[in-house]
Amino acid sequence: MAFSPEERARLHQAKLQTIVESCYGPGVRTAGPFPSGATLVDGAAAWVLSESVGRVVLGGAVSWAVRAGADRLQLIIGGSGSDLVAAMARRAELFARSVMVSRVRGAELEDVAPVPAPAVLKAPDGVEALMRTIRAAGCEVVVEQGVLRGELLGLEVCRIDTDGDGPRLEVGVGSYDREIAMLTYADLAPSEALARVVGMVAPHRHAGAPIHPMRDLCRERWLRAVLLETPSLVGATSLEPIETTQARENLRDPHPALAAGVDEDGRAVVVACTVGADLDVLPLAEDTRVRHDRSASLIVVYPTDGPPPPGVRRVAEWLADPPRWIAAPAPWS
Repeated sequence: MAFSPEERARLHQAKLQTIVESCYGPGVRTAGPFPSGATLVDGAAAWVLSESVGRVVLGGAVSWAVRAGADRLQLIIGGSGSDLVAAMARRAELFARSVMVSRVRGAELEDVAPVPAPAVLKAPDGVEALMRTIRAAGCEVVVEQGVLRGELLGLEVCRIDTDGDGPRLEVGVGSYDREIAMLTYADLAPSEALARVVGMVAPHRHAGAPIHPMRDLCRERWLRAVLLETPSLVGATSLEPIETTQARENLRDPHPALAAGVDEDGRAVVVACTVGADLDVLPLAEDTRVRHDRSASLIVVYPTDGPPPPGVRRVAEWLADPPRWIAAPAPWS
């Protein structure tokens, strides 16, 4: 049986009311909506139910709790995805206020145990020649989750596949494009195939370019690419790209692009580039900073043509180590 959005929202609200009353007793609580879930607030205490397990759930819940005037939050996850939920529990520990992550087990709530951040995987061996090919095409070599990619101003145009008999350069923007390119450029040398893709992407990755998917994809990484070339824009003397503790899911959805280095006073910094309304940029960036260098300070960089909305900034109010915010010129404007 299919439910309308209104019916589904009422079901979520009834479920959260039942859970909270069962665990904490009756009370006068204010109910509200939440994407794929519901909210309750009772003075300083706040509860959020989320039936989905996405990267932005934690940040969205904290942002709502801050706006509601609460000082403690219990995030209740009803959906599947144990690894993601355990990662949320780890990031919840980064807040100075009480943030608990729980799961529904029958009629009870079970606190979720945090898991350590995943280890940083190194680049595969035996790919030096292909890395030179990528750089010769004017692309940056980026290694994330053990996958070596070539990016043109932050947009992936190739990656090295190490499955099979040996490393192979696959060109294209995204998995679907790479599959087509394998057939289209089957008779070309890797360097020639990559040059073709770069030639198609480059006209769309420059200031003032008209609206186009290749202009608008991965703008966080485009902003990072500019900072890697000119770290002084954020008061740094050097920056290198680093991976986040959670892999990027696709090229379309917002995902912060991080870099690490030192500032002009020789202090360690971690820089998180964000564009638009990414409610989870701070939990993910803080999680990555702690794994990379707990002593480093966090700088959140956004483009001058699009400051983060209030919902994103609210999350910083609960962090144990609030970041510094810096506006940098938007390279696409």
